[in-house]
Amino acid sequence: MRTPLRFIVSLMLAALASHVVHAQDLVFGHVASKTHQNSAALAKGLETGYDIYFQHVNATGGIRGKTIGVQNLDDQFNADKTIALTRQLAQNPKVVAVGGYVGAGALARIAKEGVLTELRLPMVAPLAGDKSIVSAPNFYPFRTGFEDEMVAMVGHAIQNYLRKRVAVVYLNASFGPFLAGRAEEEAKRLGTPLLARLGYEIAPDKMDESIRATVAKLVADKPDAVILLAPGKAGIALIGQLRRQLGAGLTIYSVSVLQASDVVKALPSDLTRGVIFAQSVPYPFTSSNRFVQEYLQLMKKHAPNESPSFAGIEGFAGAKIVVEAINRAGTNPTRDSVNNALANLGEYDLGGVFVNYSKTARKGWGSTELTIVTASGTLAR
Repeated sequence: MRTPLRFIVSLMLAALASHVVHAQDLVFGHVASKTHQNSAALAKGLETGYDIYFQHVNATGGIRGKTIGVQNLDDQFNADKTIALTRQLAQNPKVVAVGGYVGAGALARIAKEGVLTELRLPMVAPLAGDKSIVSAPNFYPFRTGFEDEMVAMVGHAIQNYLRKRVAVVYLNASFGPFLAGRAEEEAKRLGTPLLARLGYEIAPDKMDESIRATVAKLVADKPDAVILLAPGKAGIALIGQLRRQLGAGLTIYSVSVLQASDVVKALPSDLTRGVIFAQSVPYPFTSSNRFVQEYLQLMKKHAPNESPSFAGIEGFAGAKIVVEAINRAGTNPTRDSVNNALANLGEYDLGGVFVNYSKTARKGWGSTELTIVTASGTLAR
């Protein structure tokens, strides 16, 4: 039986990609799906961010003479596969750290099951805003937590936009109830208690009906601002239905777990214009500081056909952090020495943007920015 030509070609391409990665002295492991709709844009952006900085480092002498590359493995946005592929990466002694994992469920399991400590792997800048995850051993965060985003959005709605009827809609699972409670506490502190706090079900057979019921309740309550903690399809559906039924006068906020680019692609501009998105990483489109300037310069040099993105600058930050840790880990870095370097990094300046890691606390960027969708579908500050 003849082997199909396309299968042979795919094997050759995979082998070539593997050769490129394994030709490096050191490898940064990146388990995230570039094919699944829930993670593809994020995974691709993160990988580009790593790659441009690693290319820059390799072209300027490497890390103590050693080159570094990123190896992406596609987990199909499946937590079991995420863990299995992490174990696969750990079999390669060149892999000294991992990072940029996408998927709260997978990251929660990795933290709870102690996968990183078992494999003696440090994880740098995972795409997680849940502090219960990134406070686990061997996690070194960059992004601000979802709790900080919620506080910032509640404060903006009440203090800046002077909204009096604020509702919160959240996924009734994972960190959703806790963050909704945190939003309620902040609203009370500011003297404007929440109008409503509504959870929706995430089970595939219940989600659509639950979202319709949530929207119906909001239509009856007539809020002037709604804060969403709703990733992916649910977030897009909520924005579309709320705008259609309550009009453009309703101010809608969303945590960063929902990607603005996905919303803009899925909905007409009249439904997305004015939606406000919290951001847990620096604004990547203008040169506001040395960190962003360097990112944009290296994007232009090493990825001229790619666009800057929030995921890209997050990957760039992760790459800068891990390179600094490897440099401090000595002439022959190992996972243990890199992890120890990260744990003792202290306050590290990425270029006007700081992280601070110690054995007692690991703090990322620590700021939150709010961005708004313009009529053209771009994000403005």
